[in-house]
Amino acid sequence: MADLIEWQSHLNLGIAALDYQHRELADLLNLLAATLHADTTLDPVALLQRIHRDAHDHFLYEEKLMLSSGFRAHIAHQREHTMLLGELKLLSNAVSHGETALDAALLHSLRDWLIAHIVTSDREFAVHYIQVTNDQ
Repeated sequence: MADLIEWQSHLNLGIAALDYQHRELADLLNLLAATLHADTTLDPVALLQRIHRDAHDHFLYEEKLMLSSGFRAHIAHQREHTMLLGELKLLSNAVSHGETALDAALLHSLRDWLIAHIVTSDREFAVHYIQVTNDQ
């Protein structure tokens, strides 16, 4: 089975901690995708809860870097984080109560959001952060 997210170099931002955390989130989404196959004992609800927890921790760290570096767009970026966390929470609850089935379309939506967020909003922040930290 191919990974849902095949990590590629264009997804790296040049900030080691953020790149590591992004890869970890991608790995968790790949594990979640593996739950669609009958030959796994992975619990999709537990994985969704872990993705939510890890994303929350990642977002807090990223937002701390934004504030400490004076990133002007931090409020809009923070809103994106809040929206995703809310969506993950709703999804986790819906899957755990049998209201929503975890399917390929839903997984692709999560993948597309993560990749789009990294290559747009996070890249914009990374350019700022690297410039500010190199100027010091």
